[in-house]
Amino acid sequence: MAVFGWVHELKRGDLFRIETYEGLGDRAGVSDLADEVRKSTYIVSKNKDPDGKGTRILFNVGKGSHGEDYQKAVRAFRAIKVLK
Repeated sequence: MAVFGWVHELKRGDLFRIETYEGLGDRAGVSDLADEVRKSTYIVSKNKDPDGKGTRILFNVGKGSHGEDYQKAVRAFRAIKVLK
């Protein structure tokens, strides 16, 4: 299976940022759950993006969270994994 998501620890904010391709989120119907949408060639290059947009969606999850932010990210990535 190809990589379809990244996790970054943001120590200052005491949270994790979980990212994936916007196109995958769109196809899974979960892009509207994202906390942010960013155009970026650093993490998501147009060449490696299945849709060629180079756009990513981001979910911010607090460390140790089992609340709404965590559940939202889990729901989104479960839906995306079904596509893969």
